[in-house]
Amino acid sequence: MTKYVVTPEQMKRAEQNCELNDISLATLMENAGKAIAQSTMELITSPEEAKVVILCGGGNNGGDGYVVAKELSKQGVKVDAVCLAEPSTELCRDVFDRCKAHVSGTLLTTADESDVIRHRIDSADVIVDCIFGTGFHGEIEDENIIDLISASNDSKAIRFSADIPSGCNAKTGEAAKTCFKADYTLALGALKSGHIHIPCSEYSGELILLDIGIPDFCYEEYKAIITDDDVFTKLPKRQRISNKGDYGRLLNIAGSENYVGAAWLSTNAALRTGTGLVTLCSVKSVTSAVSITLHESTYLPLTDSGQIKTEHINDILSAAENATAVLIGCGTGCNEDIAKITLSLIKYAGCPVIIDADGLNSIAPHINEIKDNNGMVVLTPHLKEFSRLSGCDMGYILKNKLSAARIFAKEYNVHLLLKDAYSVYADPKGFVAVNMSGNDALAKAGSGDTLAGTIAGLLAGGMEINDAAMAGAYLLGRAAEEISLTRDTRGILPSELPSYYGYITL
Repeated sequence: MTKYVVTPEQMKRAEQNCELNDISLATLMENAGKAIAQSTMELITSPEEAKVVILCGGGNNGGDGYVVAKELSKQGVKVDAVCLAEPSTELCRDVFDRCKAHVSGTLLTTADESDVIRHRIDSADVIVDCIFGTGFHGEIEDENIIDLISASNDSKAIRFSADIPSGCNAKTGEAAKTCFKADYTLALGALKSGHIHIPCSEYSGELILLDIGIPDFCYEEYKAIITDDDVFTKLPKRQRISNKGDYGRLLNIAGSENYVGAAWLSTNAALRTGTGLVTLCSVKSVTSAVSITLHESTYLPLTDSGQIKTEHINDILSAAENATAVLIGCGTGCNEDIAKITLSLIKYAGCPVIIDADGLNSIAPHINEIKDNNGMVVLTPHLKEFSRLSGCDMGYILKNKLSAARIFAKEYNVHLLLKDAYSVYADPKGFVAVNMSGNDALAKAGSGDTLAGTIAGLLAGGMEINDAAMAGAYLLGRAAEEISLTRDTRGILPSELPSYYGYITL
């Protein structure tokens, strides 16, 4: 199953393409309901004892809910289906009529049983939200629905949302004043663009993508989720008979007297990707400090003035001649010297140049100067850095991450990794992908330096630029997930993550 991210309009076109290929919407609804029921069964501990309440709206999302009620009832689960609105679509009416006789519990309506519904919600073990689907936008107007969503959010039950939490805009990620807060959101067929935007992402809980039988050829849009196959099948093959020269040479221009750690973290991460030779280029105080604990790197110490200066530019450009990739910006400080060095590397280095952190902030005032590049430039900004580079305000970026990344990457002919809880990769041709790996262990200073070093190491080792950018983000996230299986995320340090790369890629 290839995984996509779509707007509601794009999803509708995919469904229309299904119909043109003899896959009816009724079939998709049955598949969706069965998949939701199966996921629900897998995530509740005692299905035979669980009390399940399914909140059904009047549209096709409500239709999905009635199928879920039927399927769970078949498996012996006690289900109360709540009809919050009269079925308003033909599909919903049809499945309502077919499923209501099979509900194991009670079919309730808000018109005359609101107190009973509230009691069922208060005592439920599981609540399934099938109220509003991907067509919802604006505010919820029905006071009964508002009250029941609030009661659900206050409940101790496990909360599931079918496709999108009710109250969220599936396109923009905006949310109504009252919005269902899910523990799990079961995305149907494809991720929706709203899932990766705040505040919808905060209401969605853990996202689980369900296959509902839409073939790949029915989608017309971009790939959504970076997967194992996107990463591990693209890693360069290593040969038994080989040497360090076969696996690339990275020049890492990083660090300053105030940011020694950034140099260590980025260099360590690059080494852990399998790069044959990593050279840290920095002022002497940094190279001396890093070399005490990081023995596998080589070093290019520069005249020590606290920070890397333009007086070092010839030494840097000379070293770049032998590199298969160059990384600049991790802890260098933000100033005109770094801007000039970075712009010179873009112009003269004959290999991919990865620009991170202070390198990005330094070139932001000169952003138009990078347009005329060789197509081998990788930018790795977080949201605020991207705002400085693009001139877009944060509010716009938060609601339009996919399109903002795509437009910028095409306009400036760069490969862009826009870092966030769900990072977005965009290339100069308009391709966009989303990385869903990772967790809150990455919410620490140093994660960005580690990511930059990971991407740079993969690039130096021979990966294509687009593959390396996506693989770097994915590997770092997977490492965080792997460690958090046995440790609390609060105690996981960015410096530890690269040591897990080898275990993940086995």
